[in-house]
Amino acid sequence: MENTKESFIRRCFSLAKNNPIRTRPNPSVGAVLTCNDVIIAEGATEAPGKRHAEIVAIDAAIAQFGKIPEESTLYVSLEPCCHTGKTPPCTSAIIKHGIKHVCVSTLDPNPKVSGSGVAQLRQNGIIVDTNILHDEGDQLIKVFHKNITKQQPYVTIKYAQSYDNFIGKKEKRVFLSNDISNIKTHKIRAEVDAILVGTNTAIEDNPSLSTRNYPGENALRVVLDQNLKIPKSHNIFDGNQKTLIIHQAEISPNSSAMLEYINNFEMSKKDYLSDLLGYLYKEKKVCSILLEGGATLINSFHELQLWDEAFVINTKHLLNTGIKAPKLNGIFVDSFWLMDDRWVHIKA
Repeated sequence: MENTKESFIRRCFSLAKNNPIRTRPNPSVGAVLTCNDVIIAEGATEAPGKRHAEIVAIDAAIAQFGKIPEESTLYVSLEPCCHTGKTPPCTSAIIKHGIKHVCVSTLDPNPKVSGSGVAQLRQNGIIVDTNILHDEGDQLIKVFHKNITKQQPYVTIKYAQSYDNFIGKKEKRVFLSNDISNIKTHKIRAEVDAILVGTNTAIEDNPSLSTRNYPGENALRVVLDQNLKIPKSHNIFDGNQKTLIIHQAEISPNSSAMLEYINNFEMSKKDYLSDLLGYLYKEKKVCSILLEGGATLINSFHELQLWDEAFVINTKHLLNTGIKAPKLNGIFVDSFWLMDDRWVHIKA
């Protein structure tokens, strides 16, 4: 049976997951303030530069009671920060308002915090419990963890394959997944910062890479086109969302507000992909990427160990010949059905 601490930490997870505010590059964090095991205030991370979850909860309690009641306990999905960035340290507010007990799911991977927040609270006489539902807390900040530790975006691979393990045919667009799976794909697109495809996928499938079937902002399109082969009539040039064309032509075409050409990389070398990820994170503030094809590009990410998780859509269709589906060696997470499509979720 789940104990009280775990129950309140799960509420923190729920607040973080269901936070309607886009918090990146910061992780979405949930905080719950209790008194005598009764929730008196809650909070979730606000937009960058605004209040962290702990402060939202503290401010809500003060607005209701005039001060933080004695014997209050603060539960938080991520270790409170102890440094000044765009906002003051959360640890200072916790100490100032006399909160005597803090329960944390997981420590902050940011070297500026990374245990120092907990240490500071303890040095000021506050009881701190850590590692409550630690694995779930880590999963909640998976994108932030990759960003901080690798200085690269979190990479999710997604592709559909036929019953006989093909993902398509050369020079012909093939529709494999059903309409419900397509809505799920657009939901995933709405949750990432960028969508990455290779030249052949852009030419043969002519995708829009939009979120038109699901509410949300369109992600940045990142298209690899080494020799600028993609026809200008294709959907990636429709001007409906920001697009980066990564190429290696000697002369780079003129860029515009919605279309930018970048030729900073030696694309003939496979390991340029790691440099590209670093560039996208540091220069374009891309925290998460959805890699949608094609097979060669996916295999390169797999070989270079640049991916983090994948969704493979197994369909009922038979193609008999075509482009072989990638083979990802990963750890099975779970699977689920969307009508007659079976989605398999794996992690690297």
